[in-house]
Amino acid sequence: MIIKEIRKAAEILGRGRISERILEIANDIVNDGSYKKAVICAGKIKVLFDGCTFDEYWHEKSIIGEYSEHNRMEELIRRYNSKCPKCDGTGVMVEKELNDGK
Repeated sequence: MIIKEIRKAAEILGRGRISERILEIANDIVNDGSYKKAVICAGKIKVLFDGCTFDEYWHEKSIIGEYSEHNRMEELIRRYNSKCPKCDGTGVMVEKELNDGK
């Protein structure tokens, strides 16, 4: 499916239904609890994220979330590379620190 088609479908759904669908998918992740299901559902949410480009306001909000996650990943790399005392070399403690600091 090309982005033009994704935008058209998102326009048909509208802001409210896109949000509802994302929440449905998020609930599927929570209810299943498996890593595999989480990644599959991330792909579904990505399609809806791409669809948000049909609406300037919704696109702006989706980009805020994207940048927030980019910043989180950059911080993870920075901490991992700094060889902080709490890091065992695998990044496990660093990731735990990031999760605890939500």
